[in-house]
Amino acid sequence: MWRGRDSDCLTAFDQEAAMAGNYYVNDTAQPNSDHEVHVEGCYWLSLARSTTALGYHVSCSSAVVAARRYYFRSNGCATCSAACHTS
Repeated sequence: MWRGRDSDCLTAFDQEAAMAGNYYVNDTAQPNSDHEVHVEGCYWLSLARSTTALGYHVSCSSAVVAARRYYFRSNGCATCSAACHTS
């Protein structure tokens, strides 16, 4: 696929595909009370003591919605789910 001069720029389709995977929510809240949502393979997920599996999602958006069934204050990880990170 041709991407123009900036080959580092991902198309919207590529960005969506890059975020697809198995997601988990950290059961331990951050200092700001948020429960972070991570995609499998995230470094920060490996440090979590307890997580809840959210299943396979094509993007962090649907994973955060699923996490909010468990924890109202759920937020995307700044590293692996940056598009859904709000605080």
